[in-house]
Amino acid sequence: MTKLRSVVSGLLALAVTVGASPVWADPVSFTVNPSAIGAPQSSFAATIADFSYIATVNQTGPVGCVPGCPFTETGHGSFSNFKGADFITPVLNTGLNQSPGYTLTGDFTATGIATPEGSGIKATFNTFNLTLNTQTQPGGANTVVAQSSGLVSGEAHIFGPELAQGDFHVVVRLNPVGGFLSGPFSLGLNTADFAGNNTHVSGFSVGPSTGSIQGSGNLSITPGSVPAVPEPASLLLLGSGMAALGWWRRRSVR
Repeated sequence: MTKLRSVVSGLLALAVTVGASPVWADPVSFTVNPSAIGAPQSSFAATIADFSYIATVNQTGPVGCVPGCPFTETGHGSFSNFKGADFITPVLNTGLNQSPGYTLTGDFTATGIATPEGSGIKATFNTFNLTLNTQTQPGGANTVVAQSSGLVSGEAHIFGPELAQGDFHVVVRLNPVGGFLSGPFSLGLNTADFAGNNTHVSGFSVGPSTGSIQGSGNLSITPGSVPAVPEPASLLLLGSGMAALGWWRRRSVR
């Protein structure tokens, strides 16, 4: 009986593993539709978009930032090009930063806690709000094309003077607006991954300070993760295990 219970327990565990594990998506190729904002270029596919940014960080708290210094950050980013599925080759004739064409920019605000890290500073974000905007060129209208709906994770570093200037990695929920961005997206589940390196920092200290950061990086998008629905085969496996357990229990009573 003990042996059978072990087997059935294994079947149950397998059924749960197969039928209820989340599905984690990889970055996807998304579609950019310039016509949705009135630009003349045709739609095209891209996998990442390169950007540069500048931000101001106001940091409060005790000297030494122990246990931590709260901070607020306000910044602006500008996109320079789109790249294909190999993450290297630029997509041609996108209309980005062309006339006629459009610009793509981002405005963001953030809050978090800064703590000492070696000879530098580690920033952990608590909130991150982002709006992506386009402006048709020359001199056209501004249009919101995507809006964040919550922070998934976020961290940045300012290294010591003997190292590079630092890095950043922020993941937010991002919902396209108005059709400029489209793809295999799910409302409320899409994630936008912003990652890159700081190229210049100034004015920071481990304590109250107002600093500025410049940097560059790239953006990729995933449709998010959705709990998987148990497949028929998984349900059959689960049912078979329960039936076997019931048969052996009746036999042991006899």
